[in-house]
Amino acid sequence: MKTSKSTNEASKPTDLSNLLPLIERVKEALCGELAEYGEMLALLEEERDSVATGCVRDVVRSAEALDQQQLVIRSVRHERAMCQSKLAGALGRPADASFNDLIPLLPQPHQLPVTTLVREINDILGRVQNSFRRNHSLLNQSLDKLQSLIQMMQAPQQAV
Repeated sequence: MKTSKSTNEASKPTDLSNLLPLIERVKEALCGELAEYGEMLALLEEERDSVATGCVRDVVRSAEALDQQQLVIRSVRHERAMCQSKLAGALGRPADASFNDLIPLLPQPHQLPVTTLVREINDILGRVQNSFRRNHSLLNQSLDKLQSLIQMMQAPQQAV
């Protein structure tokens, strides 16, 4: 019986040594995703400022930058999802397991950092979504004003 205990204990560090690089890669991917959402938030603030100042050229530039950033975010989210899937497999869970399911299975020293990163991403994602809605509303207001001006200018005018 002692032999099987030693074998089990000996296999644990090997399992942990295989798991640690996956955990580190997940943390790196989460940090990258968080950074890109931060960049998106900064771009949304620039767009809001452009709309507020009425500089059409800057609004167009910011829209193009936001479109590019959306592609970057799609890429880093895919990378994070791949890392998350590999970690899930290593933990004996389905590939689509959520972080809520995976975090309790991580070694204790890694639970808090991963939990914190996931929480920060969810928080900043909410802020990004709110900024999108706010900017969308501002842009709609600007378009409504422009449409009103166009209609006024197209109305039949009396000769002077």
